Amino acid sequence: MKSKTNIRLACLATAVGSLMTISAEADAAVRYVTPGGSGDGSSWAEATDDLQAAIDASSSGDEVWVAAGTYQPFNLINEKVTTSYAFILKNGVSLYGGFAGTETSRDQRQTKPDGKAWDMANPTILSGDDDFPDNWERVIAPGTSFRYTWNLSDRNEIPGTEKNCTHVIYAGDVITDHTVIDGFTITGGCANQYKVKAMGGGIFAQGDVSISACRFVENVAYFRNETINPINALGGAVYLNGAGKASVSDCYFLRSFSNSSYTQGMGGALFVQNADVARCVFDDCVAEDGGGAVLQFGGSLRDCTFNNCYGSAGGALYTTGTVENVEVYNCRGLLGGGIYAAEGAVVTHAKVYDCYADAVEFGEYMGGRGGGIMVEGGSVIGCVVYNNTAFRGAGICVREGQAEDRTPLKSMVVSCTVQHNTGRDGYTPTSNIAVWDPANDNGDDIDPTTTEYFFNTIGNPDADDSNFRSPSLFKGRASTDDEREALAAADWSLAQGSEFIDAGTSTPGVTETTDMAGNPRVVGAAIDRGAYEYLDNSGIDNIATVDPSDITATEYYSLTGVRLGNDKPAPGYYIAIHSLNDGRRVAQKVIIR
Repeated sequence: MKSKTNIRLACLATAVGSLMTISAEADAAVRYVTPGGSGDGSSWAEATDDLQAAIDASSSGDEVWVAAGTYQPFNLINEKVTTSYAFILKNGVSLYGGFAGTETSRDQRQTKPDGKAWDMANPTILSGDDDFPDNWERVIAPGTSFRYTWNLSDRNEIPGTEKNCTHVIYAGDVITDHTVIDGFTITGGCANQYKVKAMGGGIFAQGDVSISACRFVENVAYFRNETINPINALGGAVYLNGAGKASVSDCYFLRSFSNSSYTQGMGGALFVQNADVARCVFDDCVAEDGGGAVLQFGGSLRDCTFNNCYGSAGGALYTTGTVENVEVYNCRGLLGGGIYAAEGAVVTHAKVYDCYADAVEFGEYMGGRGGGIMVEGGSVIGCVVYNNTAFRGAGICVREGQAEDRTPLKSMVVSCTVQHNTGRDGYTPTSNIAVWDPANDNGDDIDPTTTEYFFNTIGNPDADDSNFRSPSLFKGRASTDDEREALAAADWSLAQGSEFIDAGTSTPGVTETTDMAGNPRVVGAAIDRGAYEYLDNSGIDNIATVDPSDITATEYYSLTGVRLGNDKPAPGYYIAIHSLNDGRRVAQKVIIR
């Protein structure tokens, strides 16, 4: 850890009460931080370079604005742990990054052109990294065929991370006054000391904390000590045991890891309890024992995307909460290559494809289950699960759950479309869905029409492709970039004349007001089978080209019909609905690069 060389002004601590914000949106005091600043923090011109001193000098309700640059913590959480440096939160003091250093309002901060909320034009980086390079390399762990983890050192850690700061941001006490962390890149945290916390390398917080518009890059939680009382490593990037308005929104998580030598490593990027998670993206996240990207207890998670994650139970997500409108692809696990829906979970409108759950070394009669989704005491409603692979239940595998008092919890799969999934040895008529019978550990596949777990679902065997508008043209996982692009663009909504239109049966006790595309759940004489209601789009002209000068407004939709709004979405394939100056509405398939 570098020693501190900048001179800190003692008068900063006496500035409480004398600083009033010039921001139009708040009455609280604001303190200003810039690289190389040598002032008392009362303005951008008099900014300090000491972020921790600015926090310490603030009171509940105050804000600290931090200009672009890289900042490292120099305060120890525990003097006996020489790497336990962190920026230490103060109750009710909110932190905002992403400033150029001239703004008078938070709204004046800029994102990069076409960037997401976390893509700040003036990045403010909070770093726990030491001077030794970290080596993040994805590998299949030696001696296995399935554990898609990181290449580890002899100490069972990411090489180069062991002397990073244990946390980048840390709150030792429960936060009771709402506190915001917004607009930062947080990197290089390695929560590997149980004497501090083996949780939340980027942020460790409990209570009323909201985290937004942040990038989390290369953060770790690692428990390396054997103990009589197990301590799990939780949340490689963020540990948030929430209360009040606790949330994580509009954040990006890249290359995160949670592991333990003797206990369990779970929530590769995020451990979250009793909080709301929304509009986040998770790439390259690993938790060797569950929740490759997210371990969620209670609360809600919606509008998130997961890619290339691994966790033994829930390659992307292990949840007991509510989940809605998520996309999971190219993820791996043993139970639930994409999602593990545990006791009490309700997963609605998830799109899960190109995921994997198996271990061939388990033998001819054993292996991974639930290539797309594993359901054990949860409910899965209105989801599309396709082109996944597993030993059994390549699309969805169901097992009866158990409550804390050991009473049975029924698992349910309702109004889902589960197609083109394959078992270890290829496609069979029962590849898409299976029931793991506790009385028969071989987990024989069971046809959904003969079981109490599946309702109004298109599952075994595969239906004729003519029932769908643009289904995938092959079965099982993709093997080329072209095939991966094709899976992302597949459209499993019902085609005109489909046998599933008005052919479903509503499920008692289940209320689904809209379908996977956000359209009314019942259109026509009866509910349709599967995840989509058929809509007759004959009133919209389909065209290949349109004169831009004729367009008065444009709305973007996913290929499955989900409305994305008027702003240009991320690169990919979309349907653009144009309103023209002659009063017509026309649809155009577009590629945004």
